[in-house]
Amino acid sequence: MELSGEKRNTIIGRIDASDIMHGKDWVMLTYENGDPYRGHCKGNGSEPGEKRRAKIMFVCDEGASDVKARQPRVVEEMTNTTMGCYYLFEINTIVVCQTRPLRTIGLSTGTILIIVFVCVATFCLLAGVIYKRVMLKAKGLEQTRNIDFWKNFGNLEAMLTQTKKI
Repeated sequence: MELSGEKRNTIIGRIDASDIMHGKDWVMLTYENGDPYRGHCKGNGSEPGEKRRAKIMFVCDEGASDVKARQPRVVEEMTNTTMGCYYLFEINTIVVCQTRPLRTIGLSTGTILIIVFVCVATFCLLAGVIYKRVMLKAKGLEQTRNIDFWKNFGNLEAMLTQTKKI
């Protein structure tokens, strides 16, 4: 900002005098205690007026890119009142957008694999029983598929867990 032929920076808010507010899809940072106004906002030119205040509003924009998010837009400079003057900036960004929870619809991969395994095992068991009953005329427990394996299963397990003594 140039005043009386010299360049001078104007402070519109300080980080140690800040406030934050938020809503569903926006966040507003307010920085207060900037340089006083001169000529408006209670300032008459010779005496300093109200201290400057900056409001930066981050608005949800899911289509915003990083480049667009870095470019603040000056919405207004409210200086035509006697009190409550401020600068309002707006930045569109995806950062303040509320994230939607992941919703899983349907069954997980593990559940599907278990269902497929149970269905295949049941089909094999029933197909074996039907084959033995119809083709081999088996009755009772003899209809069970691989009956010799199941009869000896307990003995096989005992043999595998038995330790040899040297």
